[in-house]
Amino acid sequence: MGTTLRPGATAAPRLLAGLPVEEVLNRKVCEELLEMLRVQQDGRSRSAILRSIARCIHLMDTEVKGTLWAQHQGTPLRSGVLRFPSPSHPYHHPIPSPSPSHLYPISIPSHPALVSLQKPTCSPEHIELVASCLDDHNRDTKIQALNTLRAFVTRSLFTDKIRDYYPKILDMVSCSRDMGVHLAALQLLNALPVPPNIEPLLRRTVPNLLGFLQLDNHNIQLQVLRLLVTLSRMEELLPDILNCQVRPEILSLLNNSQPEKLLSELLLLLEVLHEGCSQPRRPSKSPKSNSCSLYEVLFGENSDLADRLMVMFVHPDLTVQVQACKLVMKLQLHRLDGEVAAALSRHRAGSIALNHVLPSVKSAS
Repeated sequence: MGTTLRPGATAAPRLLAGLPVEEVLNRKVCEELLEMLRVQQDGRSRSAILRSIARCIHLMDTEVKGTLWAQHQGTPLRSGVLRFPSPSHPYHHPIPSPSPSHLYPISIPSHPALVSLQKPTCSPEHIELVASCLDDHNRDTKIQALNTLRAFVTRSLFTDKIRDYYPKILDMVSCSRDMGVHLAALQLLNALPVPPNIEPLLRRTVPNLLGFLQLDNHNIQLQVLRLLVTLSRMEELLPDILNCQVRPEILSLLNNSQPEKLLSELLLLLEVLHEGCSQPRRPSKSPKSNSCSLYEVLFGENSDLADRLMVMFVHPDLTVQVQACKLVMKLQLHRLDGEVAAALSRHRAGSIALNHVLPSVKSAS
């Protein structure tokens, strides 16, 4: 029978080998599941095993983050994980979930939770084993393999190893016709840093990504926008994105019926693209004027982007309102700068012509 905790009290953590018992058990289960995956060939069984592996990794990360959060909040800890009353207990008080922005600056290297992060649950060979399931004929196995790799990305020791599969994951986005595979692959790409020397493959994928924005699937649209924001910040890739052929209907995404997160991410992408256009660059890397290019649809003379942004001023969410207002101001300032530059250029050209004419007039008189 469990003991009742006073408000604010914590139970003594159960430890095994210096780590919380729950984490030790999760590690053991995860290792056994990986071994089961090695010998299991049935698609459905492999899918269930992969789902369980991902769950174990998420549970271990939750244990560690909970410990670090409690340490950061100044709660006395001997080691291990805080024990709180269950939600049904009369003394239960909700606590804020761990926030990464608060966790990462903490420096307590001697804490068992941090030490445990350095002890890998699996080996690079296990990552290869999970990645081999990407070629499975069963769609659920493919999806769970992508989700499991995304879970392993939280362990920095394996990020570089998983990043080796970036081209394959990108190919799954382009070639698969399954929405579930698309979503899982895009989520994994957004969790990974972009590897070097992959620009040629990304250039071929960008048209497909822009095409996905026309799908009636908010989850996929959101993940595509996040990936495009990352790619648009790459100087070598930005002109290819802006020169991509799109339909003018792409601006129909800018309407107040869209989810707040989707609009916020779309406005961020527009801001990144506009800032990229405003930067001086080599002529060969500049976007080309084309009636169907993304650049022309967004920032061309006949674009109605500014009008659509003004509709966002009455959006219920304040963040969306502010983003739209800032972008409209930047568009207007950029246009004014262009008009001033053109006027100065005409004035300079007139002055040069006058300087050539005056000497001949004086000599004639």
